Amino acid sequence: MKTWKIQKLFGDILYDLRSRGLLPIAALLLIAMVAVPVLIVRPGSDSGAASGQPAASAAELAPENQAAVLAYNPGVRNYKKRLGELSQKDPFVQQFSAPAVGTTSLEQSGVAPPEVGSTGGGSSTGGGSSTGSNLGTSTQTKRSTLRYFYLVTDLKVGEAGTKLNRRNSVDPFDYLPSESLPVAVFLGNESKDDAVFLISKDVLSTDGAGKCFPSQEACQLLTLKVGEAAELVYGPDSKTYRIKVVRVKLKVSRKPPKR
Repeated sequence: MKTWKIQKLFGDILYDLRSRGLLPIAALLLIAMVAVPVLIVRPGSDSGAASGQPAASAAELAPENQAAVLAYNPGVRNYKKRLGELSQKDPFVQQFSAPAVGTTSLEQSGVAPPEVGSTGGGSSTGGGSSTGSNLGTSTQTKRSTLRYFYLVTDLKVGEAGTKLNRRNSVDPFDYLPSESLPVAVFLGNESKDDAVFLISKDVLSTDGAGKCFPSQEACQLLTLKVGEAAELVYGPDSKTYRIKVVRVKLKVSRKPPKR
């Protein structure tokens, strides 16, 4: 940097300090920055060294510090010596012996059990009598029995206007009214209150109670509740057949249902 620039910089700083009345304060700060470190270092170095030596000697001669050093005893650091009295045991070997099979709590306590099935009356001192009891252990085997729970449907089916034939316990996928006249097929139950049937594509129309899917005019699945009946017009012979749900009951059996 050129000399005239340095002079101009200091001149501007002095001008600003003089115009704001800070020139005496700046001068005091400069004097303090030089004088204070000199005053602190000279007397402090001698007094600090003089006071530090008695404090260190006093700390070394303090009884609590000496006791703390003397009281520390780490003991045996070698774990082999510290655990040498304990015997080694294999963790994969059974350490405890189980009681012999067939022994009871009476035998383990040293009291002989009475004979099984003995009922005797022995006289005791004072005229009293003691009655033995059967203390034999009886083994009861509980056998679980498998049970099947399923719904059974009873129907009435036949030509409309005639006496309907009752068919009890209709199996799923049975043809109604018969295999030679497959007007409908029994599929099963949605619940304990209804039955579901698959309607033949040869059925021209469906009338009566029940719900048809997808519609009453083109019925493919028919749901009838207990007591409801439906009439189906069968195309090949142009006759009307009636199906009625008589009863749906829950059956419990050891044999599975026929599917």
